[in-house]
Amino acid sequence: MIKSETQSHVLIDYIHNPQAEVNGSASKLPESLKKDDVNRGYVDTAAPFESVMAAISKFGGLIDWEAQTLEEVLKLSSPRSSSRTSKLLETSKKVSINQAYIDTAAPFESVKDAINKFGGTVDWEAQTAVTIERHKHVQLELEKAQEEIMKCKEQYEAVESIKEDVTKELSSMKRLVEELKQSLEKAQPGEAQVKQDSELIDARLKEIEQRIANFASVAANADNIEIDKERIADFAAVVAELRLVKQELESMESERAVLDDERNSALRKAKDFDVASKEIEKTIGDLKQELVATKESIELAHSAHLEAEEQRASAALALEQDKSIWQKELKRAEDEVEQLKEQLLSTDDVKSKLNKASSLLSRLKDELALYMKAKPNREAKSTQEHKLVDHKGDVKEGNPLALNPKELDEVRSRIEKANNEINCLRVASSSLKSELEMERASVSTLRQRNVLASVLVSSLEDELSRTKTELGKEVEQPKALERAAEEADRAKERAEQAKDEACTMENVANSTLKAMTSMEVEDSPNLVTLSIEEYFKLTEKANEAEEIANSRVISAIAQVKAAKDLELRSLQELEEVQDMIQERKTALRAAEEKAKRATEGKLGMEQELRTWRAKQEEQRKARGAATRLPQLSNLDAAVEARSCVRKADAGIDESPLMANPKLQMTRSNTTNSIGASKRGKRSLFRRIAMLFAGKKTQPLK
Repeated sequence: MIKSETQSHVLIDYIHNPQAEVNGSASKLPESLKKDDVNRGYVDTAAPFESVMAAISKFGGLIDWEAQTLEEVLKLSSPRSSSRTSKLLETSKKVSINQAYIDTAAPFESVKDAINKFGGTVDWEAQTAVTIERHKHVQLELEKAQEEIMKCKEQYEAVESIKEDVTKELSSMKRLVEELKQSLEKAQPGEAQVKQDSELIDARLKEIEQRIANFASVAANADNIEIDKERIADFAAVVAELRLVKQELESMESERAVLDDERNSALRKAKDFDVASKEIEKTIGDLKQELVATKESIELAHSAHLEAEEQRASAALALEQDKSIWQKELKRAEDEVEQLKEQLLSTDDVKSKLNKASSLLSRLKDELALYMKAKPNREAKSTQEHKLVDHKGDVKEGNPLALNPKELDEVRSRIEKANNEINCLRVASSSLKSELEMERASVSTLRQRNVLASVLVSSLEDELSRTKTELGKEVEQPKALERAAEEADRAKERAEQAKDEACTMENVANSTLKAMTSMEVEDSPNLVTLSIEEYFKLTEKANEAEEIANSRVISAIAQVKAAKDLELRSLQELEEVQDMIQERKTALRAAEEKAKRATEGKLGMEQELRTWRAKQEEQRKARGAATRLPQLSNLDAAVEARSCVRKADAGIDESPLMANPKLQMTRSNTTNSIGASKRGKRSLFRRIAMLFAGKKTQPLK
């Protein structure tokens, strides 16, 4: 503030004393005064002010002046002292640049203000509502996707836990199988030895029976009877043991038969499992083929989606172009309305002039009536012409109605001319009124057209948003199909695992049978003995493993069926989506055709407007080139004053009234052009109505 005050005082001293030298004050001016700053507005000090202080106070107080303003002030204040102003400006470069300047560029608080300033109109609330709805929709989709991800994670964890349990069971079963194999390998040589021992025992029994028979028949020696009794007792004990062994062998054979039956049933079940696994493999192959087909259809849907997005982008660009064109048309229509308002003002002026002329005419008619009443008196006094000649000047000064017949004829001719002018003015006013009404009608039609266009644009934007949402759903459907494919693969893996488990169970059953057949002899050191409880436990485990395998196979089949159902549903949804895409394509094509028709109608309207403007310009040129009406002359003092006033009021606007044929030609041309424009507008309104009817039928589909 101190610097600005010192600078303003220096300038004031220099302006008031242009011839005096400024001692040391020139160094106080800022350095930036001679710099050209193009991006700033400057204060025009051409208005006469008493002093620079008054100008500063008028423009908002003490201000750090810029270079251009100081140069203009110095030039205006002292045009002769140019050398001293240059010295002051050179010395002003030594002051610091860090000073405040006034930027007179128009600031914009927001983009909305800028658009509204330059003639644009934007529905900000609707756009914000649409963006909020889109954000909400995106958030809902994200929440759904997160929930699906959590569900998939839970399913994956459950499957992994099941997989770990199955792997543990498989490892335990493998260990059991290996142990049983080892026991079988150990028991196989013992079985042969048991058979040989049984054969030897049978032979010994036969020999002992023969000996007993021989001893019964031969009882000669009494000394050998006691020895034979002891031997017979030993042989009887051996026979009892052999009978027990035979009973055990018979029981083992019966158990072996039962185990053979169980083995056969297990083999049958394994074969059934093989058949079921083969069927599952076939179904999985069919599912793979269906998945490949669905992937191809998904790719086709993606390509169609990309095409639809391209069409949407092109439609959006076309809509933006149409909006800009419609805004330009609105501006043109507003300009035309302003021109029409100016024409209305001109017609009002013409009406006022017409009223003045009609009042003048009525006054002239009154004067004529007075003159006709005074005419017989003048004929009676015709004998006293010499007196009238002497007093002619006095009569003219005293009575303005005492005129010659020539002057009366001139007055009549002037009255007729005034009547003709009044009629011309009336015709011109009526024609101008008709033109104004036609132009008002055209402006109203243009406004209606703009309203319909805005409605059409909003409806097209709604359709584009709907297509976007539907395409987003189509993008989500391939993900569901991929999930179904993954589930089918998992079901296949589970079926294979069940098949492997069935094979292992079959091997376990065979090994148990072999182990049971090898348990006939107890005393051999190379044999493995199993109790009945262990055998029953092994059989129970085998049955449990079979039941688990059956349940897993059933669950795998159910999962495969569910995957098939999902695939069928996804295929149906894909077909529906494809149908919807085709319908949208047809709708887009129809919309493009309607847009083309609208552009054609718009071009036709533009051509009609251009022709109408050209004709209006021709009319204006014809009106400007028309000749003016001849001025009235040689009237009395009062009549001349009134005619002068009328001519001064009428001015140049009276000139086109004499050129009536040209005006009539131009009016006929304008009516023809307006009729053609009305036909074009009617056809355009019909097209827009058909378009709205088509849009109403689309949601019903």
